[in-house]
Amino acid sequence: MPTVLVIDDEVEILTLLKELLERRGYRVMTAERGKEALRIAEHHYFAIILTDLKMPGMDGFKMVEKLRQLQPAAKLIVMSGYGQQVEPTLTEIGVENYIIKPIEFDVLLKKFKELLSSS
Repeated sequence: MPTVLVIDDEVEILTLLKELLERRGYRVMTAERGKEALRIAEHHYFAIILTDLKMPGMDGFKMVEKLRQLQPAAKLIVMSGYGQQVEPTLTEIGVENYIIKPIEFDVLLKKFKELLSSS
């Protein structure tokens, strides 16, 4: 199964997503901060990176740009409570996939399957 990096500063969400994805057979690594995620991405390959945008310490858009440089083949999904407000900026930095918070797990799994089958 593919390896996934999940990035979110809300520990409860991070833990829940990790558990749910692992139950579906994905290998999951997690990060609570942007800088931590970048360090991890320097040393591991990910099929999918699932990240929140709003986190302390580093602008989410800058983090996404750097992740894209470190992991050009990874499919990137942004989680956001801001929806269409952030869509133009995400498109500018090459992010085509986003999910509105609160996340529906079935929608997330469907998105994972779509992205992995298009690789």
